[in-house]
Amino acid sequence: MKIVYSCFTTLGAGGLGLVSFETVRAIYHRQALQRGIFYGNKQSEIPKDYLRIIRLQPFQIFSSLPARYYYPLKRIYLDWVTSRIVRREGCDVFHGWTTESLQSLKAAQDVGAIGFVERPAPHPRFSQALMDEEYELQGVSRPGRSVPRFLTRIEASHRDRTVAVEEFALANRIIVQSEFCRESFLKEGIPKEKLVVIPRAVDTDRFVPGPESDEPFRVLFVGQLCFRKGVHYLLEAWDRLKLDRAELWLVGNVHDEVQRLLGRYASRSSIRVFGHAPDPTKLFQQASVFVLPSIVEGSAKVTYEAMACGVPVVVTPNAGSVARDGEEGYIVPVRDTVALADRIQRLYEDRDHRRTMGLKARRLMTTHTWSDFRRRMFSAYEEAVANRNDRDPAHPRGSGRAST
Repeated sequence: MKIVYSCFTTLGAGGLGLVSFETVRAIYHRQALQRGIFYGNKQSEIPKDYLRIIRLQPFQIFSSLPARYYYPLKRIYLDWVTSRIVRREGCDVFHGWTTESLQSLKAAQDVGAIGFVERPAPHPRFSQALMDEEYELQGVSRPGRSVPRFLTRIEASHRDRTVAVEEFALANRIIVQSEFCRESFLKEGIPKEKLVVIPRAVDTDRFVPGPESDEPFRVLFVGQLCFRKGVHYLLEAWDRLKLDRAELWLVGNVHDEVQRLLGRYASRSSIRVFGHAPDPTKLFQQASVFVLPSIVEGSAKVTYEAMACGVPVVVTPNAGSVARDGEEGYIVPVRDTVALADRIQRLYEDRDHRRTMGLKARRLMTTHTWSDFRRRMFSAYEEAVANRNDRDPAHPRGSGRAST
């Protein structure tokens, strides 16, 4: 099996760079890597002759454009470069990401390869409907809706609604991060046979429980402070609780849309706003409970990190967490501040219950390591290839690894 993988990221960096690195590690160590195409490289484990790092960027002249236009141009170029490599070198499997793989998926079809597309969020139509509803509920105009006509085709949200949907139709497999995401695709009519759920992972050597502490009871939120993450519902729940010897820590960049709301709580000494934290490990270790009442997520990595630190979580189904209700924490309905306050109250009042849930959370994360992630990912490739070969033993195979 020979696999071509591409992603609009720097291989080995944070975020998608880490996810891509762990995926490519799995492919490389199974001797299946044909080529990896990226915009940068920060790792040394995968030899450079297996990589195509895009350095000459013709769209650099448009770098002064806002990110919602400039980044899609870079994704279009990544797709063009990757599609040429797929056609020239051939492969058995192509794996790309949404809004940057349309031409590459077409090339994969042409060379008889299986096309994978990965989606780090629910189906775009499903997500858009939820967020449109949220902004209407909050009485706020949704940002970024005004787009000059001549820029519409390259604008990020437009491509998400159009190009991504075309990619879903072309792909043989769509990788999603959670059951919540899977359900969003099913509701949009995507065949269940196409969908593969591969949860995220966590470094359980880095994220470990901290020393136990009786007080203060500390509720932690880590993520962008915005409507999508549901931070406004957490603030409402906290205001309802009025707990003694308790703190709410909000960690993340503050969006303009919640600035006025935060101002209402400026006098509350129990609420602390930290801003972005490059390494939140110690914050997790000081938390009593982690809360993420998201409106839309793929599968928030902060829930994995909190649980690896032995912290029970209170989340919505829309957070895409692997936690089970009543086991590693609680799952509350989206936008339900009463239920949110109730579950926080329960954990506040029962320290032993909190500790038991935290131990279960840590134990569950030992089955969601990056080693587990790599195994699940490569198994998905093997299943897809085996399924194709069972249906059509004469199906043409990729041409194998060409020299660089």
